[in-house]
Amino acid sequence: MNNLNIMLFNAINGLAKTHFDLNAFMIFVAKYLIILIPIYLTYLLIKKDIKGFLFVGTSVLIAITMGYITKNVYYHPRPFVIGLGIDLVKDDATSSFPSNHTTAMFAFATSLLFEKRHISGIFALFVALLVGISRIYIGVHFPFDILGGMLFGTTFTIFNFFLIFPYIEKFAHKLGFDII
Repeated sequence: MNNLNIMLFNAINGLAKTHFDLNAFMIFVAKYLIILIPIYLTYLLIKKDIKGFLFVGTSVLIAITMGYITKNVYYHPRPFVIGLGIDLVKDDATSSFPSNHTTAMFAFATSLLFEKRHISGIFALFVALLVGISRIYIGVHFPFDILGGMLFGTTFTIFNFFLIFPYIEKFAHKLGFDII
């Protein structure tokens, strides 16, 4: 399994050696497209869509929290730590599994789809995939870190939708917010 992870990493990250024109774009995607989450949350607040804001926000928060807990319990070195690939962006030698950027973006995309925001959700899903691939391309994650992020973001959004958010809605209603 580890050989497959390294082989896929080398195939994607190795493109940085021959596609110099793509490097700046992939660095931008990997580092900055995550800003779409707070921008969209701000948009929801401006629209006074408190339910959407709370669901999307808590989905991302729960998924990222679980990702950070996993990183603190299970250490998996980043590719550059073990001398693999081209490191286009200097990053800390923290655990690589799961990718927090990918986790956040998949939680964001999945929550939009659960909110029946189909066009935004499909666009966010495309961006989430692009962010995940770019994290491998720039040399800070292995493909299995990205798969883990996809799984964490999606799973914990589903977990939120069915098990946590109904209580958040009731609590918000008790506080006087009519979000239902």
